[in-house]
Amino acid sequence: SRSSSLRLYARTVRTGITQSEFKKRGGKFVYDDDAKGRILIQEFAGEVFAINNACPHMGLPLEGKTPLLSATCTDRGGVACPVHGSEFDLKTGEPIGEWCPKLPTL
Repeated sequence: SRSSSLRLYARTVRTGITQSEFKKRGGKFVYDDDAKGRILIQEFAGEVFAINNACPHMGLPLEGKTPLLSATCTDRGGVACPVHGSEFDLKTGEPIGEWCPKLPTL
């Protein structure tokens, strides 16, 4: 079964990061917003997206502290959770493909 979609927000915020610093970070930046919590700002295919930094499945961060625990963008225009592999459309937040394809079998 599928869980809820990622929450998307549309507003302008001052992050304090310059465009060149954003590029040096690989086009990814996690911003701590007082009202919305941790927001992942992600560049993909020439566009910049801002999404909740928590996977809807278990609330784990999409962008963690190490490359191993960092979300990846897919060729379908989505962002994939580094833990479970669930993918979400960067424009709509809707799930794409199989739900939790990397979920371990016990």
